Amino acid sequence: MKDLTPTPRLRVAVFHPELTEESSTRGELNTGAIEPIAFRWARMIDKELFQAIQELKTLSQGRTTSIPVASDGMFDRYEQEVGVVFPEGLRFFVKEAGNVIYGTKDLLVPAVDPLARGELKAAFSEARAIGVPPEWIPICEDNGDFFCFIPNGEIRFFSHDGVSTESWASLAEWIRDVWIGRS
Repeated sequence: MKDLTPTPRLRVAVFHPELTEESSTRGELNTGAIEPIAFRWARMIDKELFQAIQELKTLSQGRTTSIPVASDGMFDRYEQEVGVVFPEGLRFFVKEAGNVIYGTKDLLVPAVDPLARGELKAAFSEARAIGVPPEWIPICEDNGDFFCFIPNGEIRFFSHDGVSTESWASLAEWIRDVWIGRS
């Protein structure tokens, strides 16, 4: 069995728009001194993802569900219970946009209430029952089909009729094309 002991994670809740690619390789902002944690985080969380989430939040006009945003502790428990590791970018996405209401899509999220709409553990069971590979993480359910985060960072659509060729290169691309574009 795979060792699912949580590894220490870098946790930063802000994005610094003045960080350039050139300055990030040197560990500094183009405006001067910076704490090392910020430039490490900026490389870890894709700028496109951050911008797509901000666009989604703007379009939602602040509308959110009553489901609390998942904590890191909740993600750690889910990793143990469902047997997958949530990459940092996916964690960031769910923590930032997991309760956003926009259009017809809802993210599947770790929730305290197992009966909550969009509860991720229930979605894992449903997804596995229709054949979604165990290393794929369902992020959105759509009429019995699933959009899934796969280990290489892509998003793949899995139909209850079988694997589809529909895919997106990143979470940011999926947010813009599916959540925003199809709403």
